Amino acid sequence: MKELLRAGCELLADNRDVINKNFKWDMELMSVAGSVVYTGAGQTADVQRMNACKKILKRYEGIFSSFRSNMEIPALCKMALAEDPEGYLQALLAIYDKLRKGKIFGSEYMALAALSICDGNMASRVDQVIERAKELMARMKAAHPLLTSDEDLPPVALLAMTDKSVDQIIAETEYCYDVMKKKFSFHNNSVQSLSHFIVLGEGSVEEKCAKISAIYDALVVKGISYGKDYGLASLGALADVEMTPEEIASEIADAAAYLKTRKGFGDFVMGKKTRVMFAVLLTAQAYAPAGRAGDASVLGASLSMVIAQELALMTTVAACAASSASGSGH
Repeated sequence: MKELLRAGCELLADNRDVINKNFKWDMELMSVAGSVVYTGAGQTADVQRMNACKKILKRYEGIFSSFRSNMEIPALCKMALAEDPEGYLQALLAIYDKLRKGKIFGSEYMALAALSICDGNMASRVDQVIERAKELMARMKAAHPLLTSDEDLPPVALLAMTDKSVDQIIAETEYCYDVMKKKFSFHNNSVQSLSHFIVLGEGSVEEKCAKISAIYDALVVKGISYGKDYGLASLGALADVEMTPEEIASEIADAAAYLKTRKGFGDFVMGKKTRVMFAVLLTAQAYAPAGRAGDASVLGASLSMVIAQELALMTTVAACAASSASGSGH
């Protein structure tokens, strides 16, 4: 593992220790997601500033807010990194309200989409980005009614901030979806998410799809069983990394092996597949092409929160199913 990636792994693990120790949370992976935010910024978690931000957040949002549940720690990290935390929160909530307009209920995915837009320095284009995001969602829903949901909002928000036209985005995502579903059969929902993140990068979608496929195969050769469910999308962050698939797979393997030695990243807490996903995100952040490092940080933070949120939902569903089974046994 190269020194740049090792430094990122160490910073992520150190930040996780600091955040988890000071912010006890039912969903421990959110501490890791928050750590990705700080690590992407190349900074050490500032607990004192996060606590000050928590007080600000409580003044603005009630306990049932989407920013006071699973998204709280990542939101606090974003606020703490902002020069003006209260101003950042005000801008964030304004974006969230616009995304939610016309809907009775919001969602944590909507909150995550608002975070992405807020981080994209889109102050002068917020309304345009939101309208583009809504148009993209509508067209994706028309093409894939059973697959498209609020879960797609975070990557769609990022796509809406690109210079690509809506028609181009739809054409490219459909191409990626058609190609990658042949590679990952029976995982169409994950493939749709992956296609969104592949399109975010620069260059030919044909070449990027081929590269992602080759990276997956290289990981398999190394004995790494990469998940095809909630975390498949994270492979899309590697599309722009200017290394061979074999070199990328080697760095991911080394990063995952290192993370396993650190508290909070062992098999009992997150499992091998999830740990490899975070190794993928760190690799993408470490080796993003010059000029795209900032984009890679925002993308990595977004993906980490999506992964953590998906795991939170899976845990909730499993708990409800177990409770229901237990109740029916009486």
